[in-house]
Amino acid sequence: MYGRSPSILEKPLDDELLLIDNEADVIFNLNPLGTAVWRFLDTPKEADEIIEVLGAAFPDIPEEQIREDTLLLLGQLVDRELLVVHKE
Repeated sequence: MYGRSPSILEKPLDDELLLIDNEADVIFNLNPLGTAVWRFLDTPKEADEIIEVLGAAFPDIPEEQIREDTLLLLGQLVDRELLVVHKE
């Protein structure tokens, strides 16, 4: 399960969102889809749940593309310690 790191600050910028970790000097820019994923993670969620919700929200995008893009984003956010992985 993925959840937000509690030390991350958010700063809206037009239709995007900046995630700021002052402790690690990290700033990460999210596009609108990434922002939707971040907002959805207000409580920890499994990757499959996120992918399912995005698939319903964007029915014109192939499920495999949503899966690949979502897993890539989650990996990037974990690598930068903006998300934490919770064990069940």
